[in-house]
Amino acid sequence: MTVFTFPYEEHRLRDGTVIFRPWVHIHLPSKEGEWTLFELYADAGADFTLLRQADCEALGCELIAGEPRLMGGVCSGLTRVFI
Repeated sequence: MTVFTFPYEEHRLRDGTVIFRPWVHIHLPSKEGEWTLFELYADAGADFTLLRQADCEALGCELIAGEPRLMGGVCSGLTRVFI
C-alpha cells in the first residue's frame, strides 16, 4: 500500500479563527495541455473532493454539465455543487 503524507497549513476562517488543514499541491494538465498547480484540501472523511469553479474551468471541465446536488458540511448550510 502506498502512503502519502501532506503537511498541515495555516488557514484563517472568515471570522478570523486560525485553523490547520492538510493541503495537497498537485500538478494536472490544463485544457491547454500545460501542467498547472492545483491546491486541494485533503479531507479523508469527505465523499468527494470539491474544486473551485476556476479550477474546473482551467481543467476544461464544463462545470454545470455535472449532476447538481446540495451538500452540507459540519458547520455550514447547504451548498450547490455539480458532480
